[in-house]
Amino acid sequence: ALQITGAAWLSRRPEGIAALPEARSVAVGLLTVSAGVALAVGAATLMHQRRPERRVGTLASLQGALALAVIIASGPGPLPVAWFERWAAHLALALTGAALLSRFLPVSSGEHARGGVLFRRHPAAGFAGLIACFSLAGLPGTPGAWLWLEAARSLAATRHVWLLMLLGVAWAVAFSSVMRQWREAAAIPE
Repeated sequence: ALQITGAAWLSRRPEGIAALPEARSVAVGLLTVSAGVALAVGAATLMHQRRPERRVGTLASLQGALALAVIIASGPGPLPVAWFERWAAHLALALTGAALLSRFLPVSSGEHARGGVLFRRHPAAGFAGLIACFSLAGLPGTPGAWLWLEAARSLAATRHVWLLMLLGVAWAVAFSSVMRQWREAAAIPE
């Protein structure tokens, strides 16, 4: 809820700043650095998370970075309201599902261990619960994939190459992290 209200607050600010070119330049620079740091730190943190609830929190942080990237890519023009509506609905639903599931996922360990209890007793229900995590990570075929792809397209269209590269790295790390979580939860050997 805080990310959604924060994005709504940020989306209204560029209208007033656009009247002052120097202020707009500073604001765009600050938002670009913020989005880049959020993507880089989120990706670096996600690689080393062992606890599933922390992975879900980091995936939520990457969703906030996606919103910043779309705000930056929209430039001085109007913000894509449809994207933010889908993002807000997706964030509320996917985070609810992922947060509920994370309690039943095993903590990562270095060696091969038994899968989570939910996955041993009810594997179909466990996999269905992982769909929320898959969507947060932008796994192709999920609603979250559309959000990641549209953010990447808007960055490419506005030639924000460094942010686009960081977005690609963050997506790849999120994808591999969720796949690793699934493997550990279902006790699939490497």
